Amino acid sequence: MDNRPVTNFSGYIGAHPEVTLLPSGVVKITFSVATNYTTIDSQTGNTSEQVQWNTCTCIGEYAKTLSHYLKSGTFVVIQGRVLLNQWVDKVTQEKRSRTVIGIDS
Repeated sequence: MDNRPVTNFSGYIGAHPEVTLLPSGVVKITFSVATNYTTIDSQTGNTSEQVQWNTCTCIGEYAKTLSHYLKSGTFVVIQGRVLLNQWVDKVTQEKRSRTVIGIDS
């Protein structure tokens, strides 16, 4: 059983999705989804809207299907696994990480 955390969210696709054909012939699609949320300052009562960008990736037949329908501005509902990519920056030698949502078909 896979015990990686699962997330659900909805939002709008930012830039046009990137579709890649892997050397094995499998299709991969990567796109960013904007999710908005509002915070309220408890002292002043002022509200501010925040935007968070989530990178989503899908590989396989489902990615091929998605590539025909997804475009910038499309509203999507996502369910996927939270994946953490880590690497060392070649220039600064700093450790970097990025959270990616892996969409299962």
